Amino acid sequence: MARIELPEIIQTATGFLRLRPEQPDDATFLRALFDASRPLAAQLAHLPAEMRDMVLRGQFQAQAQALRGQYRQGQALIILHGNEPAGRLFFDAAGPTAHIADIALLPASQGQGLGTALLLALADAAAPRGLSLEVADDNVSAQRFYARLGFILAGQTPGFLQLARPAAG
Repeated sequence: MARIELPEIIQTATGFLRLRPEQPDDATFLRALFDASRPLAAQLAHLPAEMRDMVLRGQFQAQAQALRGQYRQGQALIILHGNEPAGRLFFDAAGPTAHIADIALLPASQGQGLGTALLLALADAAAPRGLSLEVADDNVSAQRFYARLGFILAGQTPGFLQLARPAAG
């Protein structure tokens, strides 16, 4: 299947978003984003800093390998709010539907409509084919967010719900 074309600029209530391909010098930002957006970091707060860092580094590397291995044609994009990195989007449009494999915003960038604007732009671009993603089955706030944007339950695996925004038409 062909790639989907996202708009160069996505307007939000607080400015604009741009997407650019991930680059090797984004590694520090991506690691900080990973740590800030994973409940695991809070669960490990009781550990010594070196041990916590070792566990999180391993999880970060495992996620990167899994995404690149499972979604060989995936697009890894940095989300810029204004000119500052605010998050990451990793999606794959090679299958029958476009699939969001990972999406994360820094905590300081959440609650401003950025995720809504981004997902609506992605859903519009993928409308002829539909859009899918997975969310942890215990992440109720994310489930409500995706439901507000038109995602419906499409399946379930241990620990995760598969959500879809069906193709338009």
